[in-house]
Amino acid sequence: MVEGTAVVADEEQEHAPLLQQDFLATEVHANATQANDLQQFLSHMGDGAETVLQPLTIGIELTVVTHMVQLTIEQHALGIAGHILIGEVHLQVGLEGAVGNEGESLSKTLEYMLADWAAAQAGKAVLKSHSDNSELAQQVEYLEKRSHGYPQLYDKRVGFMRGKNSDGSFESLDGFNPQHQTRAFTEGNAWQYLWLVPHDVEGLMQMLGGRDIALKRLDSLFVADSQLNEEAQPDISGLIGQYAHGNEPSHHIVYLYALMGQPRKTAKLVRQIQRELYTDQPAGLCGNEDVGQMSAWYVLSALGFYQVEPCGGRYVIGSPLVKDATLHVGNGKTFAIHVHGASEKAIYIKKALLNGKPLGNPKQALILRHEDIVKGGTFDIYMTK
Repeated sequence: MVEGTAVVADEEQEHAPLLQQDFLATEVHANATQANDLQQFLSHMGDGAETVLQPLTIGIELTVVTHMVQLTIEQHALGIAGHILIGEVHLQVGLEGAVGNEGESLSKTLEYMLADWAAAQAGKAVLKSHSDNSELAQQVEYLEKRSHGYPQLYDKRVGFMRGKNSDGSFESLDGFNPQHQTRAFTEGNAWQYLWLVPHDVEGLMQMLGGRDIALKRLDSLFVADSQLNEEAQPDISGLIGQYAHGNEPSHHIVYLYALMGQPRKTAKLVRQIQRELYTDQPAGLCGNEDVGQMSAWYVLSALGFYQVEPCGGRYVIGSPLVKDATLHVGNGKTFAIHVHGASEKAIYIKKALLNGKPLGNPKQALILRHEDIVKGGTFDIYMTK
């Protein structure tokens, strides 16, 4: 059995803002799946898997959420050597020449923006039943604005997100190479962190110049030279081009194709990653398990969907591996997944039926909502070549 949870281990601090999203979410997650769960899951893959998901009960009370929102607003000041204010957006910066200057500023800033958005969604959920709480409403509005500050980090001269100096200028372009990890990044480089805007894919496409250009940029990620610099950390692993499946900040990227209107590319890459970067042998993961996220990506993708954005309540349909799977969603209810016509070549979605009704247009992104899962029901996916 794979059991859903949202516990973040104290010792796991490498991507604390990213991991925090699992704690903030008021939804079901399977991010504590361990390697032995993966092996057990694989052993049942052909016969139908049965998964137990336990919904979270924390994060929705007014007192908890208001405290969480306030902490999120203040978090840019925690452990940061310096930050600047551009409009209403705080940007973390590396203070050049300062003692104890803050490294990894670009990565941390993007991850904090993601945390801002996640906290805002929890705040919105509470405001539905506490609409008279004007202070919380103002805080949520502020977090929403701050979460969309990422274009301030986009350097149009090179077409990548880049770190900034304390005066708001971009770091020097001398020797810039998007394949190189520099002190502005956490376990990654400019190729990987360009896409860490899962909460605003439409805005990301607009920033890059529109859908067509964004798709070309996404294509280039997977065919770029995989060479890294000597300073690159070993966590940048599981490479397909410059896509790094061995590290969490990349895990949503293949599903961006579906959200940009090319779901078949999502399906093809999901299958390639499952086939090439996972095995049921010792050391069968291509990167650090990090609280179970490597396995969680596989399990969710094998079920046929993945949550691109934290706290959004949306799951993007990819390419299921299971033939049948049952999710126990509480109160005696189940959500049964049935896959029809799948084969080694039939990896694309022909149609999907939620409780017998078409889910959407399979030529576009198919979205399964969390609220539909927890209600219980059936999800039939029909595959094609």
